[in-house]
Amino acid sequence: DNVSALSIKYYKKDNSWINEDPVSAANRLLICRLSIEITSTQGGEIIKKYEEIYLPNMRGAANSAQLCQTANN
Repeated sequence: DNVSALSIKYYKKDNSWINEDPVSAANRLLICRLSIEITSTQGGEIIKKYEEIYLPNMRGAANSAQLCQTANN
């Protein structure tokens, strides 16, 4: 694979996007979820890979994804 683009987005519990680069110390404490998108080429074909990651250390929550979703209800 030859990576041609990498995008990392940071989200708060309310699913709002933290649009800072670099992310401030105050906003780093609010990050609940990351989305990562990689664009690459393999054998002349363009491939996009996307993943969302819920941070495991969300203030003692048993399920950090559940914590993020609960904030939206």
